[in-house]
Amino acid sequence: MSRLRHSVPGYLRVLQISRYRIFAFVEGGQVDPFFFGEICRRVCQGPGIGYRVRPAKELPYGSGGKHTLITFYRYARSKAKLRSRLNGKSTVLVFFLDKDVDDIRRRKCRSPHVIYTAYYLNYARPRAPLARGRRKE
Repeated sequence: MSRLRHSVPGYLRVLQISRYRIFAFVEGGQVDPFFFGEICRRVCQGPGIGYRVRPAKELPYGSGGKHTLITFYRYARSKAKLRSRLNGKSTVLVFFLDKDVDDIRRRKCRSPHVIYTAYYLNYARPRAPLARGRRKE
């Protein structure tokens, strides 16, 4: 049985009625929850704000790639839902995107809600050699 898919407005409403206040969407189907969770935890732990890291494949548009995230970002921006308030609770959407060549092609989304990688490498790739070097065998 497949998972229920919401319409885009319905999905935004689900986020608004959730107990979490910040939703960080990450490009791709497989998300490194520790890496992105650590970024969110450091920002949110002082004020005690609840957050949730979600993969792009969970979005109503489907594919899970950069195009999916940018389409959802543009929709939320057009409806003024990047930061919204419902029944006294604020909800904020944040998007983590691979830099790829967006800066060279001048296609970067310029918003405090969109965070690009600093380099052209994958997020987890630099961590893998360190993890292997620390293992005791």
